[in-house]
Amino acid sequence: MKNNITVITNNKCESIFIRIKNKYTSVEDLTFRLDELTHFYPANNNGKTVVIILKAMNFCPTIRYSDFSDFFTFIIKKIAAVNNDPQLFELIVNTDLSCEWHQVA
Repeated sequence: MKNNITVITNNKCESIFIRIKNKYTSVEDLTFRLDELTHFYPANNNGKTVVIILKAMNFCPTIRYSDFSDFFTFIIKKIAAVNNDPQLFELIVNTDLSCEWHQVA
């Protein structure tokens, strides 16, 4: 598999969108373009939540770091196979704080 940097560099990430839908608290619902994501890392709580750094803002949703990392890996694998077509990937945080994700379009 290509490394993540190569995949992102070779794809037009402005046509790839990430939607976070939080059933636990809708205040944390957010949609952004993949090219707005600069990095993410575990919060200072032993990875219980993730800190997402976008070009315009920092965001610390109620999502475990490991879940977001797995979701990001899922996105990278999917966009490596598409031809720069618009894509939407959705991460859903359930009321019990478990996560599920899928490709919408």
